[in-house]
Amino acid sequence: MGFVTATTLLLLLGATYGKVDVGMTGYWKENVGWQLTCTWTLDSRPLQSVRLYKDDIQFLIYRPEKQGVNFNFGSSADDSRLTVDCHDTGSTGKCELEHELLTPPMFNTTYKCEVSEEAPRFEMKFAEYTIEVFVPPLYPQLEISSQDSLVNVNCTSAAIPAPRLVWRIGEQRIPENFSSRRWDPTSKLWHSWSVVTMTQGESLVLTCDVHFARSGKLIMGQSVEATVNSADSVTGLNAAYLAAALMALLR
Repeated sequence: MGFVTATTLLLLLGATYGKVDVGMTGYWKENVGWQLTCTWTLDSRPLQSVRLYKDDIQFLIYRPEKQGVNFNFGSSADDSRLTVDCHDTGSTGKCELEHELLTPPMFNTTYKCEVSEEAPRFEMKFAEYTIEVFVPPLYPQLEISSQDSLVNVNCTSAAIPAPRLVWRIGEQRIPENFSSRRWDPTSKLWHSWSVVTMTQGESLVLTCDVHFARSGKLIMGQSVEATVNSADSVTGLNAAYLAAALMALLR
């Protein structure tokens, strides 16, 4: 009899108190870093607390009864700056997290949002979002300039990690004259550029391919091409020099 009563009580509690739904989403925010949002819905009981974690380390507890329906929080580390804005209506709410990059990201970061309802059940659910060290490359751009008898073609792109730029004429790879990359603290991206210099002459279709890495895997991305004036000697590069240059590109 006692077992039946206890079972009936649990069923009644389940009917009386609804469920807790929690979700967490994120996206890349230009010139900032990542914007994350934790949302929750409680069917019956009000919110007891929201606990936020970064890589399994708790850094914030939000309790509306103590901090009010609107709450703001901020902190800084060597590599990033974090701001949090929380709002609760009693049945729904959200915490918006802005993960601003101060230095180039080196490792993935996981944020977790843990939501608990008020007594008597204190039901708790959580959701998490992993910030991957990856932002897709911006579409490559070509800039063509000339001076005296030389034509300079500069290819640029930006991503996280730094994209690799590879030149070719048709299916034949050719070496660049200069290439470099740098971290831009404004865009929060690695900017890569590569320059090919040629002597003016006949027209050739020059292509710049963007290669990028994700989870340790090298991926072929987008390409951009332009018809430029080049010298006859460009298509007849010394075979030994071309082979050595291609080997350098593939290292």
